Amino acid sequence: MANVVVVRAEGHAGAADGSVLAPLLDEGRRTWIDLSIGPGDSAPEAVRGALAGIGDPDSPIAVVGVGAVADAAITECSSDQRVVAVVVLAADVTTDAIELMSSWKEVPVFVVADAADRASLTSALDLYQGSTHPDSDIEFVAELDVADEQFGSRTDSLASAVQSAVRWLDRVLDAVVERRDVMCTTDDGWEIHGSLTVPSHNGAPAPAAVLLHSGRSDRAVFSRLERLLARRGVASLSIDWRGRGRSQNRGTYFELSEDERVQGWRDARAAMSILAEHPGIDEERVAMVGVVHGAEHAVAASVDDPRVKMLALLTGYMPRDGREEAHLLGGSVDVMYVTCSGHGPVTNAMHDLVRRSQPGRATLRVYPGGAIGYQLFDLDERLEEALAVWVADGLAGEFASDVLGELASDAVGDQASGLENA
Repeated sequence: MANVVVVRAEGHAGAADGSVLAPLLDEGRRTWIDLSIGPGDSAPEAVRGALAGIGDPDSPIAVVGVGAVADAAITECSSDQRVVAVVVLAADVTTDAIELMSSWKEVPVFVVADAADRASLTSALDLYQGSTHPDSDIEFVAELDVADEQFGSRTDSLASAVQSAVRWLDRVLDAVVERRDVMCTTDDGWEIHGSLTVPSHNGAPAPAAVLLHSGRSDRAVFSRLERLLARRGVASLSIDWRGRGRSQNRGTYFELSEDERVQGWRDARAAMSILAEHPGIDEERVAMVGVVHGAEHAVAASVDDPRVKMLALLTGYMPRDGREEAHLLGGSVDVMYVTCSGHGPVTNAMHDLVRRSQPGRATLRVYPGGAIGYQLFDLDERLEEALAVWVADGLAGEFASDVLGELASDAVGDQASGLENA
């Protein structure tokens, strides 16, 4: 069950008798924690304590910040990976909190703003506009006051805004029904740790994506993509492959020999066993998303595995042998290639693969410059969303090659070029 932490100053919205926040306490669907901050209390310490008191490491959390303590709510909850949503009510938040929320790309924010308070309205707009998450939203209320003596009897517009916040929270929290750490063991003895996210699937097993980071990062880089996929009904398993993150039982990545490093495809293949064991996941409909060396592992792991239906390969990939090339061209997988014009040999190889692919089975996006890996997500803020749509539509049986072009070109205009479909 999801947890919602309401952080408010003592004497402000949250009293059980008539508070407009009372509708949030909806029939036991959530565990609600009402955190009242007194004049002598430390808001940051109180928020940290409340989050630490939620013992379930896999339960998603939403945080509602009301008024002056919203800053502390945003700052302290940002370090907790369980937090999946933030609501801000009637708060004049600081520049630091706005910048933090802007950089926290994987978590959406819902802002209820006081249209009559210029300072509050300005910060509310900055907070909302700074968020790049597609689920972020804002609602305006005239003469918003969160003091208890007025908050429970405000206008219909306020009640409507709060109900909108409730519906928004329900949608965001319902998108993920399970998120937990998992572990599997490869056939050569590596203990591979990962994060499994399973969306609400209405009784039918959900398709899944295995996410493979680059050599200089770990699974945490995919936290936003995990939620974008869940929003579209796709489960995800993001792993730390050998030598990275928590998967270091046989050494760290840069201590390994080149021969040992290239065996990372075994980690991706072993991860498939986790999907196969989960009753809520359809192991026969899987995509693999790989970045740089992760792209190499994705292709190698998917060769001769008919469960893998889609591959998304971001910069740095070239076929290592004829077997991989035949797999990409053979028509058994749909492939998305994303790269930059500055990577000459790699970009040329991707162009060639798309041209030789069977009709409707491959797409290529080439950006200007020399961005590598996750830098592409900064270059085009809608690319992750486009990737999630492409995966979801493809695993549903609808090849969505045009989505990449439509979303990415909208985002970067004339700066992006070279979209090809085969």
